[in-house]
Amino acid sequence: MIDGLKLTMTGEQLRTLMDERVTAHHLQAAHWTEEAARTRDDETPDRPLLPEHICENEAALSEWRGGRLRFLCEHLDPAEVYLLGERDLEFAGLLDEEPDLHGPDDSEDLEPSRNSES
Repeated sequence: MIDGLKLTMTGEQLRTLMDERVTAHHLQAAHWTEEAARTRDDETPDRPLLPEHICENEAALSEWRGGRLRFLCEHLDPAEVYLLGERDLEFAGLLDEEPDLHGPDDSEDLEPSRNSES
């Protein structure tokens, strides 16, 4: 009996998914490196300049995440079957991030107050 929700994947399947994430992290690092190199001439209202140190930190974090996953990929046995829990999936970056939704705060009342009509 398995306690909780667990996924089974072969090492080969897991390696493929993690390779995709490694590639995504490297692309993200390249994006942040490009952002750090932008100048005032590149700034638009839709794409304001961000502080260079923030861009550099984001690039470094993306490279680090990609490197960490690369290390894990290199040590997977492609012939084995892995039983993965939520923490494993989160650690490997295989779960999608929660979307950043914009709109009213959940605590805000969406209907106008009837008292304001009087």
